Amino acid sequence: MARWERLIIYPLLMVFLFALISGFPALQADPEVKEEIRAKRIALVNEENNEVAVLRVNPAGGGRLGIFNSQGQELLSLGETSQGNGAILVYDKDGQNPIFLTIEEIQ
Repeated sequence: MARWERLIIYPLLMVFLFALISGFPALQADPEVKEEIRAKRIALVNEENNEVAVLRVNPAGGGRLGIFNSQGQELLSLGETSQGNGAILVYDKDGQNPIFLTIEEIQ
């Protein structure tokens, strides 16, 4: 190693090691717990990057939670009806034949 290389590399190495040992703030992870997360869509994916759960805003502006199987078929949906009531939909493994649970006024 040339003399000039030693004059550059060794001081940089010492600064880096000192920063690691002293806990230089730029090199530490942020352990702070966030009080709130704001997003319009949050997706949970599996190892194959397929969505298995989605929390999002529905077209009417309310919230919606969807749970999917590994083939991408929706199995469970929580949200609201067009009248603004809560709704739970449970589907079979093919995403068909839903069981619909909600509150509706009888006229």
